[in-house]
Amino acid sequence: MGALKISVLLRLINHNRLSNPTLDLRYWTLLADIISATDTQVPSAKSRSLKTWLRPLLNRIPIVPIVVGFISFLPILPKPDRFSLTPVVQRCLAILWPLGVQKATSDTLLECFGGVLKLLKEGMDGDDSLENIGEIVTASFRSTFENVSNKKKVRPRISLYPLV
Repeated sequence: MGALKISVLLRLINHNRLSNPTLDLRYWTLLADIISATDTQVPSAKSRSLKTWLRPLLNRIPIVPIVVGFISFLPILPKPDRFSLTPVVQRCLAILWPLGVQKATSDTLLECFGGVLKLLKEGMDGDDSLENIGEIVTASFRSTFENVSNKKKVRPRISLYPLV
């Protein structure tokens, strides 16, 4: 069962860049609407039951590899599309990242951090939401790197992401 999930994720990441769901505003908007259901008309009992079934599902989402794919494909988007997409992705990550980062390995976080550095190198700054996503990734990477037991193993991999 685990191999099936990984194959689906790899297919999503390696999918045609122009039709990649990680760059589709509709999917991110739907996800944001589902995970941030804050309807004032809903009684608190229904709200509580919603969170009861939703949290276990959210805990099963490998969010860090999805973010790696999002960050790596982001440069192909035109600037207007990027500016409309990144605020929605940031809203989703504000909820999903704390859940998913707990299961992430230092290698996966390093790959995500390297993607953020690459975006900065390519001049993708100027987007506040993208900067917030970068801050979330950087804080998680810093925390993980401080707590990793074998820093000698991680340090050589950092050199894979040159800053120049």
